Amino acid sequence: MDRSHPLLRRMALAAAALPVFASAQPMLDITMADNGAGQLEVRVRPDGPYDGLVSNLTFTIRWPEAAGMALDTANALYPAADYMYPSATQVVSGLNGYLYRTFNAVSMVPMFEVGQAWTAGTEYPLCTIDILVPGTEFTLGNDAWTAANNRNYFCSLGGYNRTGIVFPSLAPVTDVRSDLDGGMLNVYLIPQGDFFGWVSQVELTVSWPADGTTYLGILEQPVELAGPVPVTKEGPETSAGGRKYQRFHGAGTMSLANAATGWTGGSDVLLFSIPVIGSATDVAVVNDTWTAANNGDYRILLNSTDATGAIDLNTAVLPVGSPTRFDVRAFATGNDLRVQAVVPEPADGLELSLHSLTGQRLWGQQQQTPGTVVDLRIDRAAWPAGIYLLQARTGGRTVTLRLVL
Repeated sequence: MDRSHPLLRRMALAAAALPVFASAQPMLDITMADNGAGQLEVRVRPDGPYDGLVSNLTFTIRWPEAAGMALDTANALYPAADYMYPSATQVVSGLNGYLYRTFNAVSMVPMFEVGQAWTAGTEYPLCTIDILVPGTEFTLGNDAWTAANNRNYFCSLGGYNRTGIVFPSLAPVTDVRSDLDGGMLNVYLIPQGDFFGWVSQVELTVSWPADGTTYLGILEQPVELAGPVPVTKEGPETSAGGRKYQRFHGAGTMSLANAATGWTGGSDVLLFSIPVIGSATDVAVVNDTWTAANNGDYRILLNSTDATGAIDLNTAVLPVGSPTRFDVRAFATGNDLRVQAVVPEPADGLELSLHSLTGQRLWGQQQQTPGTVVDLRIDRAAWPAGIYLLQARTGGRTVTLRLVL
């Protein structure tokens, strides 16, 4: 008589149906970010497609022992909750100044059975974990204690070890621009790197001539942002110095990954559109003396980190003395990495550095910039295939790009 549990028999049959070659399973990276709402969110990122069993997923979070019981158990997030659910161990002391809590997740069914699948380079939310002691510094990763106690980050897909890396959830500098098209003002965000985390907060102000006939209609948002970062008007329209001002406010409700979306570095993201009723054409997002005095300057927090960039020069109105945009693009071409940059002040020069996803500096160079536009070709033949972070700095401003080489 077969006395095995029906669920275990089902899992065994599903595992048997999976490919037998480890190369069919992607490597799986993991990251964590503070969402600004009293929680940590843990996300995973495969480097290839997958729709089978997550045989095992283990990760450990540590924090200073002085904070006490600072971290709760996990709350599974959709869609991961459809095929696996993370459980938490008891909090233990490492006798090294830190407390540790380990989390484990095992698939109950293959992803394809619930209509789910992973694609390469996309971040997928696994769970949120409530912070019980605000202000505590948490770290997801490996150290001497986790290594000695079999609590290092580990992932098995379809029975094969596919443990990737623990990578930082970066908050890319994000610019803003606006344009008036057919009586509709469109406001765009331009992140300077890929992003799947929380848009914790966004503040900006739209201004136009106080001609007595022009006003703003009802705000509209694309579906992919209306859920994770709803934006509303903040207070009434205000007149000052011959202009009208309307502030806008947005606060994150979920990560972009949890909303099944994400941002690509250098690409415009439509934040909202709003009808402009009247004859004025000088309507734009601005920073000026009024916005500075009335808490209306453009500001954005990503993963609770200030990621405020510039107001793009394509806007109709800019405050006097605003810097031009520091723009950087990078892509592989043959054995070269091609870097193109627009440097606001050529005299500041350009510093480039390449880092691993764990922050290790692998390469760097200082570049003099006699002109505004820089176009470099860098030999990358000695760099192994993988995911890297390219940092570009000039005049106190930094752009970080994620590269897949």
